[in-house]
Amino acid sequence: MAGQEQEFGTKFNQKVTVGRMVHYVMKNGEIRPAVITKVWRDILEDDPNSGMSNLRIMTDVGDEEREKEWRGSVNYAETGEPNTWHWPPKV
Repeated sequence: MAGQEQEFGTKFNQKVTVGRMVHYVMKNGEIRPAVITKVWRDILEDDPNSGMSNLRIMTDVGDEEREKEWRGSVNYAETGEPNTWHWPPKV
């Protein structure tokens, strides 16, 4: 998102539950939609494993194997660090 700032959701305004749509930040910084498939930990203040969840990542490639990407034990990061998830911005 060149030239645009991403506004990330705040920690405590939403509940982490199975089936919720979130944004996953890939290693290269690209953001992909994902679905929470398992919740290990809720979002808690001062917890390094805050919001830890398993995710199914939705990619935009035609490769059938890559379309089924999964990530386990992914932490929540409001700042959008790679290999973390955050709430989609409000529009």
